[in-house]
Amino acid sequence: MPKLPDEIIDLSVANAPKHVTQVKAAADNPTKLVFASHVFRGMSLNLGASRLGAICQEIETVANSGSTSGVPALVVEMDRTVDLTLAEFRKLRES
Repeated sequence: MPKLPDEIIDLSVANAPKHVTQVKAAADNPTKLVFASHVFRGMSLNLGASRLGAICQEIETVANSGSTSGVPALVVEMDRTVDLTLAEFRKLRES
């Protein structure tokens, strides 16, 4: 993977918590959840964070069905993956 510019890493680290908060805040509203998870998925995939993008896609798919069933477990997985992803971004920033 090519090295990401430091500015992009810094923005990702700074903005990820906001996106997580937006997904969590929308967790009981399928319409808002579709939007929040879609935006976070796009950002994640653009940065090469494919696992995080896949989880956001799963959340979006559930929400698109008009349901939020299963979303709490996906949010827990998203939290774990965000932590791991940000740790990797920080390592990239240091190298």
